[in-house]
Amino acid sequence: MKKSKKIGKARDNSKITRTKINKNKIAKSPKSKQKQLVVRVMDLGQFNLSMKNARKINQLDNSLVNIVKSYDLQKREFRKKLAKILSLVVKEGKSLDDKQIVKSDIILPPSDISIDEASRLFIGEGVMRESIFH
Repeated sequence: MKKSKKIGKARDNSKITRTKINKNKIAKSPKSKQKQLVVRVMDLGQFNLSMKNARKINQLDNSLVNIVKSYDLQKREFRKKLAKILSLVVKEGKSLDDKQIVKSDIILPPSDISIDEASRLFIGEGVMRESIFH
């Protein structure tokens, strides 16, 4: 019978649980002829894993590498585009007097906005509503 115990939170705030394993299921050292790997999961301990399952983990690992690469590339591209937008506004626009209070038609984020914050702002039509042009 397996019991789970909450042991903390992952970086994305999802819950991490440790499953208590029946003592009979705890692997000592691999005695079978099939190659086994020892895998350490930080904060959860070490596990013996068959090569079949190691191949599955390798496929998932490769996917994660691609996601991280894509995320980094997208992050850099986002920064470039945002800098271009802000630069265009500052260079081509005319600064209003700080004493003048006028309703803004478009609100742009600061240059140091995080990707997480931007993902909540740049949705649907983004910050530029199509109705502005009509």
